[in-house]
Amino acid sequence: MTNTFATTWMDLTPLQMSVASALASGHSISTASRQTGAGRTTIYTWLKDVPSFSKACHEAKQWCIDSLRDQLHDLTRKALDTIEAILEDPKTSASLRLRAALAVLHRAQWNVPEQIRTPEQENIDKALALAEASYRQSKLAQTALTQSAIDQAVQAAHQANAVSDKTEHSPPKVGRNAPCPCRSGKKYKHCCGDLR
Repeated sequence: MTNTFATTWMDLTPLQMSVASALASGHSISTASRQTGAGRTTIYTWLKDVPSFSKACHEAKQWCIDSLRDQLHDLTRKALDTIEAILEDPKTSASLRLRAALAVLHRAQWNVPEQIRTPEQENIDKALALAEASYRQSKLAQTALTQSAIDQAVQAAHQANAVSDKTEHSPPKVGRNAPCPCRSGKKYKHCCGDLR
């Protein structure tokens, strides 16, 4: 433990120390509340409003993670030494050596908790995530506007084609005093345009 770690813990009440210890060992706020008798709301308030408490929790979690990581490295080294001894021992049966070799080859990767991020780092990550989300939304809106403009242009083209189709299929308009399109030689009003 560092001097700042000890100084941070000296600023806490005994109840806060026990809650910080419970939280650092991986318990949830509800479990820490049940174990220590402190209310969940009180713990949330301490985390939010008491900098020495939140700093102590953060440092204690980091210390626990570091000690677990050290223990894991020690156990890994011991396990690998044991497997190596089995593989190199000529008295060991071939099947046992094969199983030991396969254990090394198929060893599952152990998950070790990552470094705990400080509240400042988390705030930066949140701000970056918000900026990225905003950028994506603006790109989607821009794409939607572009797609909307394309859709409108296609619709206008279809309407223009529909109008031109109507004009092509409708017979030309003939005035009443014009010659009749049937080529009879009479005026339209006395031939095909006669309304009687």
